[in-house]
Amino acid sequence: MWITGDKCLLSLFLCGFTGTLSFMQHYVFGYGSLFSKESRANTAHTPHASLATLLDFARSWCFEDPEGYCALGITQATNNAVNGVLVHVEPHQLPYFDVRETGYRRVDVTQQLATRELLEQGDTVWTYIIEHPALPCVCHPITQTYLDVVLVGCLEYGHASAREFMETTDGWERTLINDRDTPIFKRGLRTAPFNHIDSLLTEFGLCTEYSSPHARPE
Repeated sequence: MWITGDKCLLSLFLCGFTGTLSFMQHYVFGYGSLFSKESRANTAHTPHASLATLLDFARSWCFEDPEGYCALGITQATNNAVNGVLVHVEPHQLPYFDVRETGYRRVDVTQQLATRELLEQGDTVWTYIIEHPALPCVCHPITQTYLDVVLVGCLEYGHASAREFMETTDGWERTLINDRDTPIFKRGLRTAPFNHIDSLLTEFGLCTEYSSPHARPE
């Protein structure tokens, strides 16, 4: 989905002409598909990312994407923590992430970063939050193709990161469908360690339904 031209131009103006934004280092805390280097590359060149933890937020399946699937989001929640990646971005790249995260609100979470030793004075950490969460449903299910992107990204940092993602995400009891053959999420991966991902889901007691009408393998 795309944000309006006015919003994008405003972001470009702020990033290009505000001295404070130009000199400080900017980071985006990613907690879903932004785990994946390949997925981030669809938005901007961001080769530098490291594991990080965000305090006082909770992650769940809670964003109804207009394309017809449920995406991940975070909301403020005291005494909770979310694992993710701290992605270094250039100021001019922020509007591209704003476009990618249409429907979310970008907020400054510098003070909530548990690993602030990674930052220099004046650096800013942004993330994207959900203001009006909605549970997955038949019209907006959790899709395997979106989940594959997230878990492949987690696995870039090891099996433990993938397990932590699973353990600290709410909403797994809702509809989860396997759309690998007929993707609902259009920016999925052509190749991935699907067996590894499926084993991880089985480990957590998750079983996907097939997206074709009444379609389970015989």
